[in-house]
Amino acid sequence: MSEKEQERRSLMSEMQRRHVFRTLIGYAVFGWVIVQVADVLIPAFHGPDWGVRAITTALVVGFPLVMVLSWLFDVGGDGIVRTEDGKGASALRATRWFRIAVVVPTLLATGGVTWYLWSGDFIVDGGQSWESAQRENPVIAVLPVRNLTGDESLDWLEDGFSILLRNQLASSKHTIVVSDSGIEPLLRDDKTKAEIIRAAADANIDFLITGEIIRSPGGLILTERVTDVEANIDVVAQSFPDLTPETLIGSVDQLTRIVMQGLKLPYVQQQQSLAADFAVDNIAAYEAFNAGLVFFNEFEYDEGVRSLETALELAPDFHIARYRLAHVLLSMGREAEAQEMIASIPEDAVLSRREELYIDAARALIPRELDTAIERYQVLLEEFPYEVDARVFLSEAYYHDYQDYKAIEQLELIAAQEPENEHAWSTIGFYNLQLGELEAARIAIDRYTEISPEKAHAWTLSGDLAAQTQDFEEAIQHYDRALEMDDRASLAALGAARARLAIGDRTGAKSLLEQLVGDAEAIPADRTEAALDLAYVLRAELDHEQSILPLTELQEEFEAEQILYAEALAVEALSLLEIGEDELAWQRIEESIEESPTQPVRYLFAKGVMQLESGQVERVAATAQEILRHSLAEDEGDLLAEKAADYLNGLAALALGDAEQAIELLRRAVEAPGFSYAVYELGLAQAYRQAGLIEEALETLESASVLRFEGNRIRSELELGRRLAARLRIDILVAEGVSTEADNLRDEYVAAWGEAGPAVSRTGLPVFIDSN
Repeated sequence: MSEKEQERRSLMSEMQRRHVFRTLIGYAVFGWVIVQVADVLIPAFHGPDWGVRAITTALVVGFPLVMVLSWLFDVGGDGIVRTEDGKGASALRATRWFRIAVVVPTLLATGGVTWYLWSGDFIVDGGQSWESAQRENPVIAVLPVRNLTGDESLDWLEDGFSILLRNQLASSKHTIVVSDSGIEPLLRDDKTKAEIIRAAADANIDFLITGEIIRSPGGLILTERVTDVEANIDVVAQSFPDLTPETLIGSVDQLTRIVMQGLKLPYVQQQQSLAADFAVDNIAAYEAFNAGLVFFNEFEYDEGVRSLETALELAPDFHIARYRLAHVLLSMGREAEAQEMIASIPEDAVLSRREELYIDAARALIPRELDTAIERYQVLLEEFPYEVDARVFLSEAYYHDYQDYKAIEQLELIAAQEPENEHAWSTIGFYNLQLGELEAARIAIDRYTEISPEKAHAWTLSGDLAAQTQDFEEAIQHYDRALEMDDRASLAALGAARARLAIGDRTGAKSLLEQLVGDAEAIPADRTEAALDLAYVLRAELDHEQSILPLTELQEEFEAEQILYAEALAVEALSLLEIGEDELAWQRIEESIEESPTQPVRYLFAKGVMQLESGQVERVAATAQEILRHSLAEDEGDLLAEKAADYLNGLAALALGDAEQAIELLRRAVEAPGFSYAVYELGLAQAYRQAGLIEEALETLESASVLRFEGNRIRSELELGRRLAARLRIDILVAEGVSTEADNLRDEYVAAWGEAGPAVSRTGLPVFIDSN
């Protein structure tokens, strides 16, 4: 036997003699029991999250100490006594090798394991442990916890808890938390866990947080897991037993710390959301608040408002509820109420930094102080660069500030961060439609439809795209499909009505518009648009008395919505004048000028039209001059005011018998830059006819009879001008003896409009309201 072999044997025999192996095995069993007991008792008594890790580390540190003590001492009937050293050279060598070959490596290994346990993030649950892979700015999706208690009254906790946890994690600058829109595709179609993992991987999500609420004899149990999507393993697992709804909500702070530790990310005290503490103390208010968010996401705005108002009744200091309510009111077109609501949040309200920045920016966005809003959302994104909602609002501010491409740029950043974010794709499509960038719009809308084929809004946008290319049959198919999915999809109803107008189906258009006007639960802004469209169609049918009804029926909505109120008053004024209600008509037109949300060119124009119809030709020049005071700068490229003034002055000259002057002014109105209104061409044709220029008159009337479009819809307010142009063309052909062509046009006219009506107004002038 070699000398080295003898030394190894002497070391092993000496360790057996000193009971080292027996002591270490006992210590390991004792340590395992201590860790298991701590893992149960520390969460139960709301101990610190690092408690189990501290005990585990202490046991590891104690391992070499116990080993050395077991070598030196023996525990027996005589108490603790020092072990006698062995005799002979082999015993001495064993002692030396114990120090060199056992103690030193054990101390080094213990130091490494201790550093690993304490500097790393080691989470113990149910006897299992995982160490997370450290990732810089991981993408985290927090899914709603599942209520498995069978108690439907606890369903609100599914979103209620997850929203709080999501906001907590989003308060860190080291996380990218997926928004509600980004999460929604993961939850569709009752996906299995494996399908959710695959969908999350496709959406570039790094970690999924999922959980359940379970009932037990001691109360509720909350279980939460953090799953590494790429590896498909749980890197964190935690349970919270014996909970009530209040303590379940309150556990969000502790869970946030555990998640951050498990993902090897810094956790700072500032991350603690005051909303969680507030929710615990005002649980009923938070339940109502959560219901309001659900209603809002499902476009049930009235119910959303009621729920949020209930939350505020229960907890008047619930400032985040005020913030959310302001946005809901704004979405409904109730701008004045939205401004009052956001202004009611005290400047010194106790808020987290993230909440403070959002509310501060909303104080500028809601009243349309756009430069300030843009600046504040940029500040918010500097501190929290992955905030999707902040980028959405920044995009909205850019859009309202006519910085369309900057608005789209922000949405494209969201789509890059969250490829499955349906809101980003739908809004990119919508904005590009407004700009006439049809190919870009098509790509975005197709992506939106691919992500959310069951959403009515996706097919509404597809209808808008088809309408913009003037494929109205296809547009109607898309709009009708949207209405089949959701018969209260008001934008689809508006689009379908306008597309039907474009193909001459006024009956179908009126039916859709009447339904929308009468739907008290529809979005007020959409109802007011429908009321105006319906009024314009009825005016085109020369049913002026009926055209007033939808406007007066929604008078309160028009007043609250504000933007369309002045236009509604002007249309009502023109119809009142046609039915002989002159005094009320003049009252309404003055109100429309006063209520104009911007420069009042269109309402002053309507006033000039009424002056012409009433025979007050001498007053027209002053009204035209007042219009010119609101002309745009030359570099705007749209001579809106100049065109309107030339038209009024031209018709005044025509009424006074000066056809040559009328032709000059009206031709200038037709040819100047800006939208070409049928009524301008109609007036010019009248002037040509009076001057004996019949060929020019007929050519101009043919141009005036075509459909006018703006973006993705027919300009419904121009239908009356088209009708008058068609009727005047027939009259001229009859007067000129072109009977065959006149008869053909008359047949077409009667098929489109029914019995023939007058070609001009009651005063003989071809007048019509300009709606720009």
